[in-house]
Amino acid sequence: MSALDAAAARAYLLGRTSEQENEAIELEYFRDDDALETVEAAEEALVEEYLAGRLPGDDRAQFERHYLASPQHRRRVEAIRRLSQLGASGSAPVLHRPKPFTSRLLALAAGLVVVAGAGIWILYPRSQPVPLSPAAPPAPVKAFEFAVSPDTVRGAAGTPALVVPAGTDIVALRFESDANTRPVERGRIVIRTVAGVEVWQGPTAARNLPPGVAAIAEIPATRLPADDYIVTLVDVPASGAESERGRYSLRVRDK
Repeated sequence: MSALDAAAARAYLLGRTSEQENEAIELEYFRDDDALETVEAAEEALVEEYLAGRLPGDDRAQFERHYLASPQHRRRVEAIRRLSQLGASGSAPVLHRPKPFTSRLLALAAGLVVVAGAGIWILYPRSQPVPLSPAAPPAPVKAFEFAVSPDTVRGAAGTPALVVPAGTDIVALRFESDANTRPVERGRIVIRTVAGVEVWQGPTAARNLPPGVAAIAEIPATRLPADDYIVTLVDVPASGAESERGRYSLRVRDK
């Protein structure tokens, strides 16, 4: 049984937990289906309370400041609001909603196009910031995909530098591997500077990967300032027995 309770999951979703607590919660819900369901239930309750106007003032302000800062979260809230309106009007059946965290991990990854070369612009539709409006035109989320080879294939000195284009929201790192290597179906990456300072940790995207691609992960562009990084790819199977799958050198430059 999961040690994660609803109160902790709610605090996590509202951005009231520390980086250390975030890492512990994220590791738990990737390892434990019960923990994942706890987070999903807390997320759905928060969204429904927000749309119904039942969130207390402090929670509402934090929800708008932290949760709705994510384009994917705004899309989800807008979709649930429209489904609720359709269900209430009787003009359409109420649909079963996808699991929130599963759909969130898939939402961005589903639109990525794997191409040859170091990087490519990809646009994703998103809802406008609050207040949400069904008539508001979609605005693009700009993502930039970049291929990274493992240290065993290409050393840091020969690794092309990542230059993040201005206005980029998300950097999608495509981790290459040998064509015969099994891709990471469920994993996470840890990004550290060469000095050992951790700058980001998060899950890999859930998607069908072509041969020669070990994993894809989407990172907020603001978390990758110009520096030299070591990226560790970790396999996180359902059994919870983690194993390191590879290390990658990543050079980020302003130009």
